[in-house]
Amino acid sequence: MTSPQKILYVDDEAMALKYFERLVSPLAPVLTAVSVEAGKAMLQAHGDEIAVLITDQRMPGAYGNELLRHARDHH
Repeated sequence: MTSPQKILYVDDEAMALKYFERLVSPLAPVLTAVSVEAGKAMLQAHGDEIAVLITDQRMPGAYGNELLRHARDHH
């Protein structure tokens, strides 16, 4: 049996992650990450399970566009 496809939500604001997960998790499994680097690690670990990637644009250390390019190029 295959596991349901997941949503990866990346945001540096803990409250945004909490409320997104609370709102969406009854509909689909949600994975969260607090930075671009953590998002890349999550993609590395669970890339074959992730159907949707949502990311904040401005985060400390890197922009969300970098994560989207990484996902496009590697997954």
